[in-house]
Amino acid sequence: MLLPQEWGGVPAVGWTELFVALNDTDWGARAGFDRVRAFIGLELPIGGKSTVEIGYLNQMARTQASGIELDHILSLNLFVRY
Repeated sequence: MLLPQEWGGVPAVGWTELFVALNDTDWGARAGFDRVRAFIGLELPIGGKSTVEIGYLNQMARTQASGIELDHILSLNLFVRY
């Protein structure tokens, strides 16, 4: 999702993903909420239509051991477009 405001010619980017398990498995996965990822950052052009997204990724995941695990990630994504 590209946000409408531009910051000095560099677009701000944000997205969210929700993962839900549809059923229980023999190896321990349980049905229901599994994880949520949320990203906010900047999209930098690198030539042609290709871009790099750099920013903060927060991931909240359900675990059997501790219940909920929270990860703070510096994310770097390369998009090669023709």
